[in-house]
Amino acid sequence: MVQPVIAVVDDNQPFLELLGNVLAAQGYCSFTLADAREAVSALRNVKPAVILLTANLGGRLNGWELFSALRSDPDTRNIPVIVISGDAGNPLHDSALLPACGLDVLHKPFHWSVLRARIEELVQNMPAPGARA
Repeated sequence: MVQPVIAVVDDNQPFLELLGNVLAAQGYCSFTLADAREAVSALRNVKPAVILLTANLGGRLNGWELFSALRSDPDTRNIPVIVISGDAGNPLHDSALLPACGLDVLHKPFHWSVLRARIEELVQNMPAPGARA
């Protein structure tokens, strides 16, 4: 059975590597990206099952702008996104509207079992290959 691909977008290389290793240990195939600008086209081509995205990406495109770009693209708009954020005080993160737009927020620090459970739930709810989203 082919394991779902989980994409990770983070500009913190040690955290990116750690997350990739944790996902591999859980049996997932991970696809890691450190540049948000390259992420849009790469994610369009890879079409991962889930995207893990750091909210506070540095550079010209931050995590929220990347999320907006992904939702605007017909090839990526239905891919579930888990935003990893250290900004627990942001009221947007607790909004009941987030799941409706395919977004979940995981606050740092988090336990790996929580991340694994959220990924597993999203992967289990994936449409069958060839099904319309």
